[in-house]
Amino acid sequence: MVRMRRTPGCENWAMPERLTEEDKRTLKNAAFGAVVLVSQAEPGVVGMVRESYAAAGALTHASPLVREVLGAGGVPELEGASLAEVEATVLPQLREALCILRARAPQEVENYVETVLAACAKAASGSGRVTGPEREALAKIGAALGTPTRIG
Repeated sequence: MVRMRRTPGCENWAMPERLTEEDKRTLKNAAFGAVVLVSQAEPGVVGMVRESYAAAGALTHASPLVREVLGAGGVPELEGASLAEVEATVLPQLREALCILRARAPQEVENYVETVLAACAKAASGSGRVTGPEREALAKIGAALGTPTRIG
């Protein structure tokens, strides 16, 4: 079970309703962006490919809604080429994703967080070891999701 803190900025969201296509796009972009952030933390194309394959396995434990949102549609839209640009986009998107879920599908928050963190942890360890920069990326992702990360 993941212990989460309250997400700042969620106070002004409306009462629960169905996820819109824009909501789903934000959830997907944030989740995949987090994996890219971890993968880009340690340069190397071969490692990035291994890490991406490893991260894909995290979807097997996702709830039906989270699996549908993350697995449907095309390739996520990620902004930025540099690590700093990806980070500046992804971390706010993760916080926004939590706001969306808390307002529209609160029963899915914990599973979404666990799925994103599992995918990121698998990406970090996909090349065989977790490096310092990958640990830093995981810590930032955990902070954006309101939960500490623990990875070896």
